[in-house]
Amino acid sequence: MRLQKLDGYVQHLRQLQQATLDEYLDDENLQAIAERRLQLAIQVCMDIANYLIAQ
Repeated sequence: MRLQKLDGYVQHLRQLQQATLDEYLDDENLQAIAERRLQLAIQVCMDIANYLIAQ
């Protein structure tokens, strides 16, 4: 489940890469979406790491 979520977040971030730098800098919504997806992906990685450490 966690890896599926991570994959989804990464895929969405890859889609956002299609925007040019200027488009990204001019679009606060795009920045917010990218920031949130990155935050969620990092959180999943941290959850997985914590799970592995606990094992």
